[in-house]
Amino acid sequence: MQVFKHICKNCKIRFESKHYKTGFCSEKCRREFTNKRLNKYYHSHLKRERKRLREWRKNWREKNLEKTKGASQKYWAKIRSEAFLILSRRQIPKCAECGCDNLQVLEIAHKNHDGNLDRRKLKGKRIELELVEGKRNFEDLRILCRLCNAKEDIGYRFNEQRHKIIWSP
Repeated sequence: MQVFKHICKNCKIRFESKHYKTGFCSEKCRREFTNKRLNKYYHSHLKRERKRLREWRKNWREKNLEKTKGASQKYWAKIRSEAFLILSRRQIPKCAECGCDNLQVLEIAHKNHDGNLDRRKLKGKRIELELVEGKRNFEDLRILCRLCNAKEDIGYRFNEQRHKIIWSP
């Protein structure tokens, strides 16, 4: 029987084999070499595919700007109205101070004036989404209209409580 001398393609050591086409000293070296080549191909292919998909999404958004904008607005309007229902305990949402029930001017206000801490903690997420998903407690929140919220802010910052707002539909 003839014995052939080879150099392993993976670990580069010399070995002898009965087969003249063998390129690996062991099954382990063959698997490692194959995995390296597959990983190299996979990662280069993955980068190209990600880049292609990113370009496709960008072009699609540019072409369908109105469609995406409208869908996003509808989604956030639904989330906002659900958050108001949670805060109002499933009743008609109203301002806690003046009774305003116009959803366009209602806001979520913090009872202890720590909204800036909440914004920092959420890191760009909207508080409405946290309420709807049940990730945030709502005991320190209430519903106020923009005017009453501004009045509360002025009263808190400047210790001034002489303004009164009355809502009449």
